[in-house]
Amino acid sequence: MRDAAQENPDRWKLDLLTKRETEVLVQVAKGMNNRETAYYLNITEQTVKNHLSSVFRKLRVFDRTQAAIFAVKCGL
Repeated sequence: MRDAAQENPDRWKLDLLTKRETEVLVQVAKGMNNRETAYYLNITEQTVKNHLSSVFRKLRVFDRTQAAIFAVKCGL
C-alpha cells in the first residue's frame, strides 16, 4: 500500500501552513462552512476567511473545494 506522500507529491505544501491554518483546512475537508468552522475553533468568521485565503495561496488552489480535495488526498 502506498502512503499519502507517494499518492500526492505536493504533500510538502502542508508544511507551509500554520497550525491554525491546518485546523481550518481540516474543518473545510470535513465539509464545514465558515460559520461552523469559526464556532468550532472559537474564532470569528472573518478570521476563518483570512486563514482560508492564506491556505489557498500556500497550497496554490483557487477555492475551498480544491483545498478540501488537496487535504483529503494528503490524508488530513
